[in-house]
Parts: sequence; structure tokens; C-alpha cells
Amino acid sequence: MGDAVDMLIPRGGAGLHSFCRENSRIPVMTGGIGICHLFVDASADQGAALNIIHNAKTQRPTVCNALDTVLVHADIADDFIPALIAHLQKAGAVFRLDPESMDALHGRPINPDV
Repeated sequence: MGDAVDMLIPRGGAGLHSFCRENSRIPVMTGGIGICHLFVDASADQGAALNIIHNAKTQRPTVCNALDTVLVHADIADDFIPALIAHLQKAGAVFRLDPESMDALHGRPINPDV
């Protein structure tokens, strides 16, 4: 279908990317592995944000578009970061916080069961 398709952009793992690059006569663009960020603004529906983050982080954590980094507006950090950690801990998520985000925990441990 070289006359109908201008470019392939495969969505999948490294094996699929490699196969397409090696076997296609149509130009192939692969993005490789990136770092997917999500920003939670002060005006966000925090319940919806928790559900979106949970899905993006835990549904298929090994895919290239799984969520890696959550950025939180400073105005909601004190409430949202502890809620996010409590929400994702049940799914086994691991957390790495910058000093400002750690401050939002007010001394509460990230993994109290560990």
C-alpha cells in the first residue's frame, strides 16, 4: 500500500519498532521510550485526576505511553499529593518525590507498611 500510506508510526514495543524499520518500504517513524508527564492544575477535578493517574500508571505500566511523572500545582499539593500516594500505594506504585513534594506529606511516611 505504498501508494496509499505516507508513513508508518507503530505503537508498541521495541520488537514492533524494529520489525517495521527493517521490513517496511514505507518510511517509519518511531518515538522510542519517552517520559510521560501529567500536570494536575489547581482547577482540576481531583477525583477525576486520581482516576486518570491510576489508569495511566497501573493499567499497563510497561508500555511506552504509561505515566512516569505527575506534576502538581503548588496550590493543591498539600491535599493532592497525600491523596495520590494513598490511592496508588494499593496498586504497588513506587514514589520518588522532590523536596517540595515531600513537604506536602508533613512528615507522613510514603510507604508505612515497608
